Amino acid sequence: MNGFRLLNRATAKLAVQLEPWAAIYYLRHQEEITFEHPQDQQGYYLAVVWDAESIQVFAEGGFDTYPLVRINGQVVEPFNDFDVAQT
Repeated sequence: MNGFRLLNRATAKLAVQLEPWAAIYYLRHQEEITFEHPQDQQGYYLAVVWDAESIQVFAEGGFDTYPLVRINGQVVEPFNDFDVAQT
């Protein structure tokens, strides 16, 4: 597996945005997030720290598919804050 691991050691809540998919995950203090791509996909991750509570992670190169995402070992889905009104 090609992977990226991030541990929130400093803040009560850390927003992690995964690009280019604009997926957002939130980590509580001492939670760890991992992104995993298959070994046959070659690429790299680039992290940009905007402030103490916000990090953007870019999956670059040959990562063509969405990674497997885990928080503390549990597979998770991104947070969706879009509220679509049904009429």
